[in-house]
Amino acid sequence: LALRLVKHLAAADADAAAKNVAFSPVSIHAGLALVAAGAGGATRAQLLSFLGAPTADGLAAFGRLVADRVLADKAGSGGPRVLFGGGFHRLDGSHVEAAFMYELKTMSISCMDGFKVLKLPYGPEGEYEPAPEGLPYKIYRGPRASSVKTPLGDDATQFSMFVFLPDERDGMATMVDVITAAPGYLYSVLPTETKLVQINLPKFEVSLDWDLGSDLRRLGLTLPFSRKVGDLRGMYKKDDGRPTFLTKVAHKAIIKVNEEGTEAAAVMTALSGGGPMPDHVEFIADHPFTFIIMEERSGVIVFAGHVLDPTCK
Repeated sequence: LALRLVKHLAAADADAAAKNVAFSPVSIHAGLALVAAGAGGATRAQLLSFLGAPTADGLAAFGRLVADRVLADKAGSGGPRVLFGGGFHRLDGSHVEAAFMYELKTMSISCMDGFKVLKLPYGPEGEYEPAPEGLPYKIYRGPRASSVKTPLGDDATQFSMFVFLPDERDGMATMVDVITAAPGYLYSVLPTETKLVQINLPKFEVSLDWDLGSDLRRLGLTLPFSRKVGDLRGMYKKDDGRPTFLTKVAHKAIIKVNEEGTEAAAVMTALSGGGPMPDHVEFIADHPFTFIIMEERSGVIVFAGHVLDPTCK
Protein backbone atom coordinates (compact mmCIF):
# COMPACT_ATOMS: atom_id res chain seq x y z
CA LEU A 1 0.00 0.00 0.00
CA ALA A 2 2.80 2.43 0.90
CA LEU A 3 4.62 1.90 -2.40
CA ARG A 4 1.42 2.17 -4.45
CA LEU A 5 0.59 5.47 -2.77
CA VAL A 6 4.14 6.79 -3.25
CA LYS A 7 4.00 6.04 -6.97
CA HIS A 8 0.44 7.32 -7.40
CA LEU A 9 1.06 10.63 -5.62
CA ALA A 10 4.37 11.20 -7.40
CA ALA A 11 2.67 10.68 -10.76
CA ALA A 12 -0.23 12.92 -9.77
CA ASP A 13 2.17 15.74 -8.97
CA ALA A 14 4.45 15.28 -11.97
CA ASP A 15 3.24 18.53 -13.53
CA ALA A 16 3.09 20.49 -10.28
CA ALA A 17 5.66 23.25 -9.85
CA ALA A 18 5.95 23.05 -6.08
CA LYS A 19 3.58 20.68 -4.33
CA ASN A 20 5.22 18.77 -1.52
CA VAL A 21 3.53 15.59 -0.30
CA ALA A 22 3.59 13.75 3.02
CA PHE A 23 1.38 10.93 4.19
CA SER A 24 1.34 8.14 6.75
CA PRO A 25 0.84 4.70 5.16
CA VAL A 26 0.58 3.04 8.56
CA SER A 27 -2.27 5.32 9.70
CA ILE A 28 -4.10 4.91 6.39
CA HIS A 29 -3.70 1.13 6.71
CA ALA A 30 -4.96 1.22 10.30
CA GLY A 31 -8.01 3.28 9.35
CA LEU A 32 -8.94 1.00 6.47
CA ALA A 33 -8.39 -2.04 8.71
CA LEU A 34 -11.06 -0.67 11.06
CA VAL A 35 -13.39 -0.25 8.09
CA ALA A 36 -12.64 -3.83 7.00
CA ALA A 37 -13.59 -5.10 10.45
CA GLY A 38 -17.09 -3.71 9.94
CA ALA A 39 -17.42 -4.63 6.27
CA GLY A 40 -19.17 -7.64 4.82
CA GLY A 41 -19.34 -9.68 1.64
CA ALA A 42 -17.55 -8.41 -1.45
CA THR A 43 -16.70 -5.10 0.23
CA ARG A 44 -14.76 -6.89 2.95
CA ALA A 45 -13.02 -9.14 0.44
CA GLN A 46 -11.89 -6.14 -1.61
CA LEU A 47 -10.61 -4.34 1.48
CA LEU A 48 -8.60 -7.38 2.59
CA SER A 49 -7.12 -7.77 -0.89
CA PHE A 50 -6.31 -4.05 -1.12
CA LEU A 51 -4.55 -4.15 2.26
CA GLY A 52 -2.63 -7.31 1.37
CA ALA A 53 -4.19 -9.39 4.15
CA PRO A 54 -5.19 -13.01 3.45
CA THR A 55 -7.75 -13.07 6.27
CA ALA A 56 -9.43 -10.72 8.72
CA ASP A 57 -7.57 -12.43 11.57
CA GLY A 58 -4.27 -11.82 9.81
CA LEU A 59 -5.14 -8.16 9.36
CA ALA A 60 -6.01 -7.85 13.06
CA ALA A 61 -2.74 -9.54 14.08
CA PHE A 62 -0.76 -7.13 11.93
CA GLY A 63 -2.64 -4.23 13.49
CA ARG A 64 -1.67 -5.41 16.97
CA LEU A 65 1.98 -5.68 15.90
CA VAL A 66 1.95 -2.15 14.54
CA ALA A 67 0.27 -0.76 17.66
CA ASP A 68 2.63 -2.53 20.07
CA ARG A 69 5.93 -2.10 18.25
CA VAL A 70 5.74 0.63 15.63
CA LEU A 71 3.45 3.21 17.21
CA ALA A 72 4.85 2.92 20.74
CA ASP A 73 6.49 6.15 21.88
CA LYS A 74 10.11 4.99 21.93
CA ALA A 75 11.81 6.91 19.12
CA GLY A 76 14.69 9.28 19.88
CA SER A 77 15.36 12.74 18.48
CA GLY A 78 18.15 15.03 17.38
CA GLY A 79 19.63 15.99 14.05
CA PRO A 80 21.96 18.04 11.92
CA ARG A 81 22.80 21.31 13.61
CA VAL A 82 24.29 23.76 11.14
CA LEU A 83 22.16 25.62 8.57
CA PHE A 84 23.53 27.14 5.38
CA GLY A 85 21.79 29.13 2.67
CA GLY A 86 21.69 27.32 -0.66
CA GLY A 87 19.85 26.89 -3.93
CA PHE A 88 17.20 24.28 -4.66
CA HIS A 89 16.22 23.50 -8.25
CA ARG A 90 12.53 22.76 -8.78
CA LEU A 91 11.02 20.48 -11.42
CA ASP A 92 9.99 23.42 -13.60
CA GLY A 93 13.62 24.55 -13.82
CA SER A 94 13.23 27.52 -11.50
CA HIS A 95 15.52 28.17 -8.55
CA VAL A 96 14.66 29.02 -4.94
CA GLU A 97 16.83 29.88 -1.96
CA ALA A 98 16.46 27.38 0.88
CA ALA A 99 18.15 26.81 4.24
CA PHE A 100 20.41 23.77 4.02
CA MET A 101 21.77 21.51 6.75
CA TYR A 102 25.38 20.59 6.07
CA GLU A 103 27.38 17.74 7.56
CA LEU A 104 30.40 15.62 6.75
CA LYS A 105 30.17 12.34 8.59
CA THR A 106 30.26 8.57 8.36
CA MET A 107 26.78 7.38 7.45
CA SER A 108 24.88 4.52 5.85
CA ILE A 109 24.40 5.17 2.15
CA SER A 110 23.79 3.13 -0.99
CA CYS A 111 24.71 4.34 -4.46
CA MET A 112 22.50 2.79 -7.12
CA ASP A 113 22.28 3.30 -10.86
CA GLY A 114 20.54 6.68 -11.14
CA PHE A 115 19.97 7.47 -7.46
CA LYS A 116 21.37 7.38 -3.93
CA VAL A 117 19.71 6.38 -0.65
CA LEU A 118 20.83 7.99 2.61
CA LYS A 119 19.86 6.63 6.02
CA LEU A 120 19.23 9.05 8.89
CA PRO A 121 18.48 7.00 12.03
CA TYR A 122 16.53 8.37 14.93
CA GLY A 123 18.56 7.75 18.07
CA PRO A 124 18.93 8.81 21.68
CA GLU A 125 20.32 12.24 22.25
CA GLY A 126 24.06 12.55 22.51
CA GLU A 127 26.44 15.36 23.32
CA TYR A 128 27.76 17.79 20.75
CA GLU A 129 31.32 18.97 20.90
CA PRO A 130 32.12 22.40 19.43
CA ALA A 131 33.54 22.19 15.93
CA PRO A 132 37.22 23.04 15.45
CA GLU A 133 37.55 26.68 14.51
CA GLY A 134 36.68 27.30 10.89
CA LEU A 135 34.84 24.02 10.32
CA PRO A 136 31.11 24.20 9.46
CA TYR A 137 29.81 21.39 11.64
CA LYS A 138 29.82 19.91 15.12
CA ILE A 139 30.95 16.54 16.44
CA TYR A 140 28.31 14.16 17.74
CA ARG A 141 29.25 11.81 20.56
CA GLY A 142 26.22 9.71 21.44
CA PRO A 143 25.62 6.54 23.41
CA ARG A 144 25.13 4.63 20.15
CA ALA A 145 27.75 6.46 18.09
CA SER A 146 28.98 3.58 15.99
CA SER A 147 29.07 2.58 12.35
CA VAL A 148 28.55 -1.06 13.32
CA LYS A 149 25.04 -2.39 13.76
CA THR A 150 24.35 -3.68 17.26
CA PRO A 151 21.66 -6.24 18.13
CA LEU A 152 18.40 -4.74 19.32
CA GLY A 153 16.43 -6.15 22.20
CA ASP A 154 13.11 -7.83 21.63
CA ASP A 155 11.24 -4.72 22.74
CA ALA A 156 13.45 -2.24 20.89
CA THR A 157 12.33 -0.21 17.92
CA GLN A 158 14.54 1.53 15.39
CA PHE A 159 13.10 4.34 13.30
CA SER A 160 15.06 5.78 10.41
CA MET A 161 14.41 8.27 7.65
CA PHE A 162 15.61 7.17 4.21
CA VAL A 163 16.11 9.91 1.63
CA PHE A 164 16.00 8.80 -2.02
CA LEU A 165 17.85 11.31 -4.22
CA PRO A 166 17.90 10.94 -8.02
CA ASP A 167 21.12 11.79 -9.84
CA GLU A 168 19.23 13.96 -12.33
CA ARG A 169 17.40 17.09 -11.22
CA ASP A 170 14.21 15.97 -12.98
CA GLY A 171 14.68 12.28 -12.22
CA MET A 172 12.34 11.80 -9.25
CA ALA A 173 9.43 10.28 -11.19
CA THR A 174 11.70 7.79 -12.96
CA MET A 175 13.37 6.89 -9.65
CA VAL A 176 9.98 6.30 -7.98
CA ASP A 177 8.95 4.01 -10.85
CA VAL A 178 12.10 1.95 -10.24
CA ILE A 179 11.86 1.65 -6.46
CA THR A 180 8.13 0.79 -6.55
CA ALA A 181 8.34 -1.70 -9.43
CA ALA A 182 8.34 -4.64 -6.98
CA PRO A 183 7.60 -4.69 -3.22
CA GLY A 184 10.92 -6.26 -2.33
CA TYR A 185 13.09 -3.92 -4.41
CA LEU A 186 12.79 -0.93 -2.09
CA TYR A 187 14.11 -2.97 0.82
CA SER A 188 16.97 -4.33 -1.31
CA VAL A 189 18.35 -0.83 -2.02
CA LEU A 190 18.32 0.38 1.59
CA PRO A 191 21.85 1.11 2.82
CA THR A 192 23.86 -1.63 4.51
CA GLU A 193 27.35 -0.08 4.34
CA THR A 194 28.78 3.07 5.86
CA LYS A 195 30.90 5.64 4.06
CA LEU A 196 32.10 9.17 4.62
CA VAL A 197 29.32 11.34 3.21
CA GLN A 198 29.10 15.05 2.49
CA ILE A 199 25.44 15.89 3.14
CA ASN A 200 23.59 18.94 1.91
CA LEU A 201 19.96 18.44 2.92
CA PRO A 202 17.41 21.27 2.90
CA LYS A 203 15.41 22.11 5.97
CA PHE A 204 11.78 21.38 5.13
CA GLU A 205 8.31 21.04 6.57
CA VAL A 206 5.44 19.31 4.80
CA SER A 207 1.90 19.57 6.11
CA LEU A 208 -0.85 18.04 4.03
CA ASP A 209 -4.55 17.66 4.81
CA TRP A 210 -6.72 16.10 2.13
CA ASP A 211 -9.41 13.57 1.23
CA LEU A 212 -7.84 10.31 0.07
CA GLY A 213 -11.09 8.91 -1.28
CA SER A 214 -10.47 9.65 -4.95
CA ASP A 215 -6.88 8.40 -4.71
CA LEU A 216 -7.98 5.11 -3.14
CA ARG A 217 -10.65 4.66 -5.81
CA ARG A 218 -8.07 5.19 -8.56
CA LEU A 219 -5.93 2.52 -6.91
CA GLY A 220 -8.81 0.04 -7.10
CA LEU A 221 -10.62 0.35 -3.77
CA THR A 222 -14.13 1.09 -5.04
CA LEU A 223 -16.74 -0.98 -3.19
CA PRO A 224 -16.52 0.78 0.21
CA PHE A 225 -17.46 4.03 -1.59
CA SER A 226 -20.37 2.56 -3.56
CA ARG A 227 -23.87 3.74 -2.64
CA LYS A 228 -25.36 0.66 -4.31
CA VAL A 229 -23.18 -2.25 -3.18
CA GLY A 230 -21.07 -0.90 -0.32
CA ASP A 231 -21.53 -3.07 2.77
CA LEU A 232 -20.27 -1.50 5.99
CA ARG A 233 -23.24 -2.47 8.16
CA GLY A 234 -20.96 -4.11 10.70
CA MET A 235 -19.72 -0.67 11.74
CA TYR A 236 -23.11 0.14 13.30
CA LYS A 237 -24.79 -1.36 16.36
CA LYS A 238 -28.13 -1.58 14.58
CA ASP A 239 -28.74 -2.51 10.96
CA ASP A 240 -31.75 -0.58 9.71
CA GLY A 241 -31.29 -1.75 6.13
CA ARG A 242 -29.98 1.53 4.76
CA PRO A 243 -26.91 1.51 2.47
CA THR A 244 -23.66 2.02 4.36
CA PHE A 245 -20.63 3.36 2.52
CA LEU A 246 -17.70 5.76 2.82
CA THR A 247 -18.07 9.32 1.57
CA LYS A 248 -14.50 10.49 2.28
CA VAL A 249 -11.23 9.40 3.86
CA ALA A 250 -9.72 12.38 5.67
CA HIS A 251 -5.96 12.23 6.20
CA LYS A 252 -3.48 14.70 7.64
CA ALA A 253 0.27 14.31 7.94
CA ILE A 254 3.01 16.65 9.11
CA ILE A 255 6.73 16.07 8.56
CA LYS A 256 9.32 18.52 9.81
CA VAL A 257 13.06 18.16 9.27
CA ASN A 258 15.28 20.88 10.65
CA GLU A 259 18.21 21.50 12.95
CA GLU A 260 16.32 19.69 15.74
CA GLY A 261 15.29 16.78 13.55
CA THR A 262 16.73 13.41 12.67
CA GLU A 263 19.90 12.40 14.46
CA ALA A 264 22.30 10.02 12.80
CA ALA A 265 24.00 7.75 15.32
CA ALA A 266 27.32 7.53 13.48
CA VAL A 267 30.32 9.50 14.68
CA MET A 268 30.78 12.92 13.12
CA THR A 269 34.02 13.10 11.18
CA ALA A 270 36.24 15.98 12.25
CA LEU A 271 38.72 17.35 9.72
CA SER A 272 41.70 19.52 10.35
CA GLY A 273 42.33 22.41 7.99
CA GLY A 274 44.91 22.44 5.25
CA GLY A 275 44.66 18.84 4.06
CA PRO A 276 42.86 17.42 1.05
CA MET A 277 39.28 16.20 1.37
CA PRO A 278 39.30 12.43 2.06
CA ASP A 279 37.45 10.05 -0.24
CA HIS A 280 33.75 10.58 0.29
CA VAL A 281 30.31 10.37 -1.31
CA GLU A 282 28.42 13.56 -2.09
CA PHE A 283 24.73 13.65 -1.21
CA ILE A 284 23.67 17.08 -2.45
CA ALA A 285 19.87 17.28 -2.19
CA ASP A 286 19.45 20.50 -4.18
CA HIS A 287 16.62 19.08 -6.31
CA PRO A 288 13.40 17.08 -5.71
CA PHE A 289 13.70 13.91 -3.63
CA THR A 290 11.56 11.24 -1.98
CA PHE A 291 11.67 10.14 1.66
CA ILE A 292 10.26 7.43 3.89
CA ILE A 293 10.34 6.93 7.66
CA MET A 294 10.48 3.25 8.54
CA GLU A 295 10.48 1.13 11.67
CA GLU A 296 13.29 -1.17 10.65
CA ARG A 297 12.59 -4.25 12.76
CA SER A 298 9.11 -4.65 11.29
CA GLY A 299 9.77 -3.00 7.91
CA VAL A 300 6.65 -0.86 8.37
CA ILE A 301 6.70 2.48 6.50
CA VAL A 302 5.30 5.00 8.96
CA PHE A 303 5.56 8.13 6.81
CA ALA A 304 6.43 8.80 3.18
CA GLY A 305 6.42 11.70 0.78
CA HIS A 306 8.42 13.87 -1.55
CA VAL A 307 9.84 17.38 -1.51
CA LEU A 308 9.57 19.47 -4.68
CA ASP A 309 10.25 22.84 -3.04
CA PRO A 310 11.54 22.98 0.57
CA THR A 311 10.41 26.61 0.93
CA CYS A 312 6.76 25.55 0.56
CA LYS A 313 4.79 23.73 3.25
